[in-house]
Amino acid sequence: MARLLKGGVLNQAITHANGKGAVVVAAGNDSTALQPYKVDTPVLVVNAADRTGVPASFTNFGAQNAVTAPGVDILSTLPTYTTKETLKNLSGYGKLSGTSMATPYVSAVAALLHQQGLPPDAIVRTIRDTAANPQKLVKLGLGNVDAAAAVKAAQNK
Repeated sequence: MARLLKGGVLNQAITHANGKGAVVVAAGNDSTALQPYKVDTPVLVVNAADRTGVPASFTNFGAQNAVTAPGVDILSTLPTYTTKETLKNLSGYGKLSGTSMATPYVSAVAALLHQQGLPPDAIVRTIRDTAANPQKLVKLGLGNVDAAAAVKAAQNK
């Protein structure tokens, strides 16, 4: 995995996508302090928190300029066939936890900012600048994303 991440082809792919106008949002659930991408790679790393804004036990942390979003017990669609997540629930819906559940929140904020006409670098900067971490908890990175603050900041640009 290290070859894909820091210094690897994934950094090049992210840079290419960013050059085409994409905002790349990434996550990890290893509960480790790491900087997975080159610092200058244009990627928005997402940590996960619970509904009270406290860092999730499984979230990665340590990535420079990472932000945090809700990622614990998030209602999601599930397969309607048997998998390890659906052993007791084939309804098609259930609660999941992970940074993969947090990244859609950040992607949604990025989409709102894109609608405001911001280019990718300004979208990432606005999300980072408006994230809130009043207690300066290391595992929250720059802090919890704040969609309202981000949109308001974009409107003032």
